[in-house]
Amino acid sequence: MPDYAFFLAYVLPNSEIVITFVAAEGSFRQYDRHPPEPISETMNTENPKKTPAYRTRLNATRSDQLYVDILNRLTKGRRYRDPQYTARQLATDLNTNTRYISAAIALHTGSNYNVLVNGLRLRDAENMLRSPRYAGYTVEEIGLMAGFASRQSFYTAFRRVYATTPLTFRRNLQNHE
Repeated sequence: MPDYAFFLAYVLPNSEIVITFVAAEGSFRQYDRHPPEPISETMNTENPKKTPAYRTRLNATRSDQLYVDILNRLTKGRRYRDPQYTARQLATDLNTNTRYISAAIALHTGSNYNVLVNGLRLRDAENMLRSPRYAGYTVEEIGLMAGFASRQSFYTAFRRVYATTPLTFRRNLQNHE
């Protein structure tokens, strides 16, 4: 029986929803709710993009384990809240390189390190905005506590995911209570 298991859901820029199952044993199953679009007839198929070599060298088992290690490293101690914690530092902590970090994240989420970290930060920020415990904090302070380096980066990431500003989100919550 795994020590922990959970689902991660991501909405990709193309509106595709990816749900990943994570368990301590490193077993992953990725489900796409929306199948990929068919290749357009206008697309140039003579020179298809090659898959980067580092993605093919990273076998499924190693990728699964590395992804679990990435999530553990980021979430234990909430390292994702440190705006200075980069993919390079993560790679050093895990004794690997940034290409493998990027490949493991891309294979499991369809996104990159920054999207993964911002997703964790936004989850925390949303919880803080909903919590009466943080009612005395400004939206900007909540963004900084969640790990965003600036007000602008927080507002941009929040608006991209929630289609509203954090301040409007908070006001709507207060109006519904």
